[in-house]
Amino acid sequence: ERGDGVYGAAGSLVMENCTLAHNYGQGLYRAGGTAALTNCILWANGDDVAGVVALVNCAIEDGDNAGTNGNIAAAGFEYGYYLATNSPCVDAGTNGTVLVGGGYTTRADGGADNGVVDMGYHYTNGFDLTWADMYVAADGTNTNSGLTAGAPKRSIGAALALARDGSLVHVAAGDYGTNYFEAFPLAITDLNGVQLIGANMTNTIVNAGRSGAAIRAIPAPGGVIGGMTLTGGGNSVGNGGGVSLAYCPGDFTIATCIISNNQTGDGQYGAGTAIDGDSSVIISNCLIQGNLAPGDNSCGGGISLGSRVSLTVVESAVASNKTVSWHNTAAGGGIYNSGGVLVMRNCIVAHNRCQYGGGNDTYEHGHGIYSSGATFLDSCTVAGNFNKGLHYVNGMLSVSNSLVWDNGDDIVAGVG
Repeated sequence: ERGDGVYGAAGSLVMENCTLAHNYGQGLYRAGGTAALTNCILWANGDDVAGVVALVNCAIEDGDNAGTNGNIAAAGFEYGYYLATNSPCVDAGTNGTVLVGGGYTTRADGGADNGVVDMGYHYTNGFDLTWADMYVAADGTNTNSGLTAGAPKRSIGAALALARDGSLVHVAAGDYGTNYFEAFPLAITDLNGVQLIGANMTNTIVNAGRSGAAIRAIPAPGGVIGGMTLTGGGNSVGNGGGVSLAYCPGDFTIATCIISNNQTGDGQYGAGTAIDGDSSVIISNCLIQGNLAPGDNSCGGGISLGSRVSLTVVESAVASNKTVSWHNTAAGGGIYNSGGVLVMRNCIVAHNRCQYGGGNDTYEHGHGIYSSGATFLDSCTVAGNFNKGLHYVNGMLSVSNSLVWDNGDDIVAGVG
């Protein structure tokens, strides 16, 4: 798999004032021929540049050639791929481009690029700031515009239906569920940088009432879910009962949330949170608790991550989650890592369980964490899980500055 954004195999590849962002693997992969980029932005790709590429006045997050030929390692996006006023990419390109003076803009306010050319993609119009902020409240109504705090929508789904790249949806304290005009899953689809932010994780309650996953984001690079409780998810048609993410690169973030009492259907993964398909995700300051993945081949009571996933979990607890299988293996009561990259810092994984209906613990794998990918734990506690606190199958498992204690069998297989 090479060149998720652009692949150059032969001939001459020339790109000017282009933006290559949020591709899962390489932004640009040069396998042959020549490649030259000028005034471009390569950002939040798995690897921004692979192979020998001539870079002039480009912004590359990975820092390729930074400090030479006008290249920098900073961007500053807003509302999708517009440049913020203080972005270092503004007036940082070369002269001589046809975009300057032609009415093209890199700015959300639509101001024309009339000076030294800006790096990155140029739009013909600015961002419609009408959709920058939207509001939802328990005393709102869906006939309201949702565009001001004084005229909020009643349902989160109604606000998300109006969202654009970079929209911020403010959700006031209250209950949001099937009894309150919501239809599940709440969907964030084909949008970049959308933020869904509740007032507080204890008093902003999203209850799916077992009518589907609470939130599904596919694809949604760089999005944010924060400040709410996600409960009652009952996903029978795909992975993820509380949150279902796929094709979400650019560090999609779940922050300061409670994800509890969600469930998957038979053979599904990730009752609390399921992350699949070319995603990079951060979970921060969250409690993932009391979720259930039942049925044959169900895995990941709290969290599951697939083979093309990078997940970082910080300052969070994964507790009292469960997988149950009646005829086949039960795996990953707390966390199921199926070939991805899992990094955990200052986290607790406790009191999780896998249960095989036949009563033979030979078929119960990783009550705390099951890893067949790369798993790195630093300053974590894995304790009180029913059995097999850390179950390493293959890949890499590294544990440092951590406690693995009071599990039936603390570590199964080696620690590398």
